[in-house]
Amino acid sequence: MHMADTVLLDDCGLKITAFQVNHEPVYPAVGYRFDYKGRSVVFSGDTIRWPNVVTHAANADVLIHEAQSEEAKRILVQAFRRNGQDQLAEVMTGTSATTPPLSTPHRQPTKQTCAFSCSIT
Repeated sequence: MHMADTVLLDDCGLKITAFQVNHEPVYPAVGYRFDYKGRSVVFSGDTIRWPNVVTHAANADVLIHEAQSEEAKRILVQAFRRNGQDQLAEVMTGTSATTPPLSTPHRQPTKQTCAFSCSIT
């Protein structure tokens, strides 16, 4: 299922666009692009490498993207499963690894990328 991009605000030079990201099994899941006076910031929570993130982050000044080490993901998934929290374990398997989310050969780079990690505890 595809969700169309949605301009949430376009006023006084500030444009905020919501765009679909992949965070299965959660749907819908969105990222945001903020454009203001020739500058842009793109924010995407946890998602796999996804063409729509690449598209919206193209030529952005800053990309803020969730990422997590594979080892941390493995530990969390095991802990969730041991505690009977299979749904949380499934959600954790969809988060991005620390490999830069735009490290595809045909990407258009951002000027700066910031990766962050948030975990459910």
